[in-house]
Amino acid sequence: QPTAISAMTTTGARRAMGPMEPLSIDGVLSSDYPNGRCRTGPPGDAPCGRHCRNKAEGQPESNGMATEKRNVAVGLSGGTDSTMAAYLLRERGLRVVGITLRLWHEPSTRSSEAHLERAAEVARRLGIPHHIIDARDVFRSTIVEPFIAAYRAGLTPSPCVRCNARIKFGLMLEAARALGCEALATGHYARLDEPEPGRCRLRRGVDPDKDQSYFLAHLSQDQLAHAVLPLGDLTKRVVAAEGRRLGLIPHRLEESQDLCFIPDGDYVAFLRRQCPEGL
Repeated sequence: QPTAISAMTTTGARRAMGPMEPLSIDGVLSSDYPNGRCRTGPPGDAPCGRHCRNKAEGQPESNGMATEKRNVAVGLSGGTDSTMAAYLLRERGLRVVGITLRLWHEPSTRSSEAHLERAAEVARRLGIPHHIIDARDVFRSTIVEPFIAAYRAGLTPSPCVRCNARIKFGLMLEAARALGCEALATGHYARLDEPEPGRCRLRRGVDPDKDQSYFLAHLSQDQLAHAVLPLGDLTKRVVAAEGRRLGLIPHRLEESQDLCFIPDGDYVAFLRRQCPEGL
């Protein structure tokens, strides 16, 4: 397991893919690990990423980026992970462009636009171009309204999974292409490889406490082929420590664990504000 930033692998190339195949993570269909455990492994075994990785002999090493892509956009939030993803790509000699989405704003709550200022400052420090895209309308119609509708129907939605497929690797990937970029990078802790020509495979990140492959599980083959995940072979501890050492990340930067449009985690209050007539 890598213990230093320099361990990030850059080998391998991924091409644009054809029609989407059933998505697998380390050879296990995404529906096969609802509880974070691999059904092919013995009871009590490690998460399927580790089990299947050890089991599959001769499989290619995962890689966070395609070496033939020289112009890469980074979804820049101003947080630790996206900041370090941009830094790593810049250090590899790529042309990096930062893109930040304006998604949601409620003046009366903690849901502010402070991330726009943080992202702009990160881009300035890294010396990379930075673009802010107003996506509030499409975010409301594509993510927030279905989120509310799901609760009204008695369901528990997962808006981040939908957002990654529809907004980040949908709208933002389109914006990246319009800016002349060949791929879109994010700070997700997940990995990609190409086990056979024409097929891209999503794999768990090496950090078992931070793996985020689940949140990318709805990406199509074409989206995966244009994704770059520089942090997948690193641990969160190493990434954060290196960011602080470089002076790119404040020592006391809080890590959000909540939805970007409900940063205080109070779903009930949010739903009441959005549905004053009641659910």
